[in-house]
Amino acid sequence: MKIRKMTAHFGTLDGESLTLGEGLNVITAPNERGKSTWCAFLKAMLYGVDTSKRASGGVLPDKTRYAAWDGSAMAGEMELLWQDREITLSRRGRANAPMRDFSAVYTGTATPVPDLTGVSAGETLTGVSLSVFESSAFITQRSMRVTQGPELEKRIASIVTTGDEEVSFSETKNTLAAWQRRRRFRTSGELPETESALEEKNAQLNALSRENAQIERLTQEVETCSARVEALTAQVEESRKRARKDVLARASQSRKLLREAEQNADEAARRAAVARDAVERSVFGMCAPEEARQSASETAERCRALAQTASQTPPSGAKIGVFLALAILLVAAGVALLVFKGIVGIVPLVLAALAVVLVLRMKRNARELRRRIEEAAAERQTLLSDWGVQDEDELLSAAETHAGLYALWTEMAQESHAAEEALSSARETQERIDAQALSALDFTDGDSEAARLGRQLRFEQENLQRSREALAAAKGHLSALGDPLAIKSEIGVLDEKRARLQAEYDALAIALEVLQEADTEMQTRFFPQLGARAAELFSALTGGKYDRLTLNKKLDAQARMQGDTLAHDAAYLSAGAYDQLYLALRLAICSLTMPGGDCPLILDDALCSFDDVRCAQALSLLRELAKERQILLFTCHSREAAMLADAPEVQKIAL
Repeated sequence: MKIRKMTAHFGTLDGESLTLGEGLNVITAPNERGKSTWCAFLKAMLYGVDTSKRASGGVLPDKTRYAAWDGSAMAGEMELLWQDREITLSRRGRANAPMRDFSAVYTGTATPVPDLTGVSAGETLTGVSLSVFESSAFITQRSMRVTQGPELEKRIASIVTTGDEEVSFSETKNTLAAWQRRRRFRTSGELPETESALEEKNAQLNALSRENAQIERLTQEVETCSARVEALTAQVEESRKRARKDVLARASQSRKLLREAEQNADEAARRAAVARDAVERSVFGMCAPEEARQSASETAERCRALAQTASQTPPSGAKIGVFLALAILLVAAGVALLVFKGIVGIVPLVLAALAVVLVLRMKRNARELRRRIEEAAAERQTLLSDWGVQDEDELLSAAETHAGLYALWTEMAQESHAAEEALSSARETQERIDAQALSALDFTDGDSEAARLGRQLRFEQENLQRSREALAAAKGHLSALGDPLAIKSEIGVLDEKRARLQAEYDALAIALEVLQEADTEMQTRFFPQLGARAAELFSALTGGKYDRLTLNKKLDAQARMQGDTLAHDAAYLSAGAYDQLYLALRLAICSLTMPGGDCPLILDDALCSFDDVRCAQALSLLRELAKERQILLFTCHSREAAMLADAPEVQKIAL
């Protein structure tokens, strides 16, 4: 099969086309330009879209991931060459059934291609199922690692043995093992069930006599338990009555005491508030008595000092006038003497000047004294007014009165605090009594006599119920045991069944052993061949660096470097060599399971992790393989096209 052209309405591809050549096609495009979408479209055109898949682990199914971005249904066409005939595939569908409507016609005609349906198209055209196609010819960077599934196993079996692809060792082994497990798997299966049934029937024969004795014992036990339950019921009722009565009495008394405590606390708080108000209204406010006495004493002392200052008397005007008259006489005498006696008159004048100076000083001192007297009187009056009293004695008396009020308030506050503590204690007592009442009235889990009797009653009732149930079960069991002759007959049938099942189980064990030998033979015939082909391709990819490759049935690989003695697991290789190894394995599986070039090889960024040397080696190998089958290499790098610039047979396409 060779793909000529694809036209897609799929994911981000809105009617875009991709034309391909027969050999190696290198399709280059940056990331998110549709490379993976074209690969998914190619697979969908061949095998359809699985609508049963759901999102899992953050991975969207193809029906969701590649839904057309414009909201319309997926659709597409593929033109290809198959069996030397040009044919055209088309798929249409609806949103809930993407790509379901399928047609295959000979290109340019309306003639349907026989035997090509939407279900069978992929397997018919490629020669392999979807699982084998994904495990071999459909290579992406994220799925380079390959594991063997049932479909690939069938394909390998068809190559090694008869060509029947309906046969899978794993599926056949699982089927035989399931049949074997159906007969016996540890303690389950038909054989254990039959053996258990035999044991049960044998036990029935021995149980008949035991059941009669058991019924007699249980009957006596039921009668004894009934008597105990009846007596305890009466005791419980009486105990509960006493408990309720006692609880009501204690609760009533505690509530009465609580109300009295509340009244006392309210009255004490009221008296304390009145006393505090009286203290606050006093001239000293909320000052402590000692502080009030000290303030009153200091203020009274200050007022007395001011009163003493205010009681002083300034010099009179007559006294000042005498000195003034004397000064005038002295001036007159001095003038006369100066006129009649000459310089002798200067002495009276000097004395007159001294007298004037004395007069002026006396007047100034008198004014200063009057000012101090007025200020002292005013300050004393202000201090007394500030304290709201008339004199010093009244101030000291007010301090003593304040001390008495303060002491009364202190006493009332202490009484109020004591009343509050009594109220708090009464409340705690009430809460304790309420809790005790709840406990006393808890006839289920409490510690009261009624609760203990109630639990004992429930215990006896449960014993009675169990005894009754056991008696009923014993009677039912006795009835179900049936006739001993019938039981012996059933034992004979079960013995025969056990023998038959054991024979089948042994036969299945032999079949599994033979099947395992056949699978071992297949592995010895196919896997060396696959390993040799993969080693040949791996050597070509690595430039001869590795010369040997071995595989187990799970397709886990070991590679040996040229010149080394031992091979190493693939996990020990570098990332690039690891991808080269599994690319070689993929190509080997493709060449052995799909010989003849009927199925194209698709690689989606499969060479992305290769360095330039590895990439060149891989391209050289792909050019060689492209002589036999069509290869589509999608890449996000431009280096592949550049490396193949001188290869005219290679189709180089830029998206």
